[in-house]
Amino acid sequence: MNRIAFFSLAAALSMPASAAPETYVIDNGHTFPSFSYSHFGYSIQTSRFNRTTGKVVLDKAAQTGSVESSST
Repeated sequence: MNRIAFFSLAAALSMPASAAPETYVIDNGHTFPSFSYSHFGYSIQTSRFNRTTGKVVLDKAAQTGSVESSST
């Protein structure tokens, strides 16, 4: 009987728990969003934002996420 109780307890503890959403903060020192566009087919202009702040929230259990950012 002790084996059944042990395996039942082990199975209950090994079930995945409901995880809280994970929040990631954008690292301003290593994140430089960039963009490029064609200038009437003659050249391609490329620019970037030098300062970026924000966060990314990922909820794997609910399969949702969001991004809040600001660039200058």
